[in-house]
This record gives sequence, C-alpha cells and structure tokens, in this order.
Amino acid sequence: MEQESELQRLEQFVESLLLRFTRLREENRKLQGELAERDEEIQNLRSNLSSSDVERNEISLRVNRLVAQIEEWERNLGEEEITGPEMTENDEDSAGEEMAGEGAGVNATETGEFSSVAEENEEERRVQHNLFSMGTSSPEE
Repeated sequence: MEQESELQRLEQFVESLLLRFTRLREENRKLQGELAERDEEIQNLRSNLSSSDVERNEISLRVNRLVAQIEEWERNLGEEEITGPEMTENDEDSAGEEMAGEGAGVNATETGEFSSVAEENEEERRVQHNLFSMGTSSPEE
C-alpha cells in the first residue's frame, strides 16, 4: 500500500512536470515569435533610418547649393551697387555736352537708362527679400 501511494505521488509529480514543461514550451514559442517580430521591426527601422540619412544628405546638398547661389547673388548685387551703372563713352560725351551746352542737367534718355537700371536693382532686391522672408515666415520651423 505504501508503494502504491508512492507511485501515485510520483505519477502526480510527473504530470505536473509535463504540464509545466508544456506551458514553458508554449511560452518559449510565443517569445520566439515576438523576438522575430521585433527583429523584423528593427531591420525595417534601420532601413528607414538609412534612407532618411540619404534623403537628409541630398536635401543638405541642395540647401547648400541654394545658399551658395544666394551668396553669389548678394556679392553680384553688392558689386553693382558699389560700381553703379557703367557709363559708356557715348554717355560720357552726351553728359559733358549737356553740362557745357544747356546747363539744364540730364536729358530724358539718360534718365530713362538710369531709372531702368535702378528699377532692375530694386526688383532684384525685392526678389531676394522675398526669398529670405519665405524661409523665416514658415510656422513649421
């Protein structure tokens, strides 16, 4: 009788071990599945990060080119303002004749030439101002 009770206890112990083993194996499968999903997610995130880095570098290059163009425009605009409108020999001759002759000042054609250059410079200044103000007025930045 004592042996039978020992056998029953042993059977119960083995049953409980098998039950725990089955549960642990199922938990292991579940965790392996989660691990595989996370590994896949990590791979996707690394891929996205890589493509984002490439895109960021391309955008950075484009912005640098735009900044270089703007700086070049500013230098050219600065040179035009410093040197002013260039006078040709004909302009100098006619200006000298008017000053010596009538004493009335600059004639209409010269005024038109200077005003058109001034208008072009003013238009270029407005365009550049608009370019700069567009970058600072964006609410996203």
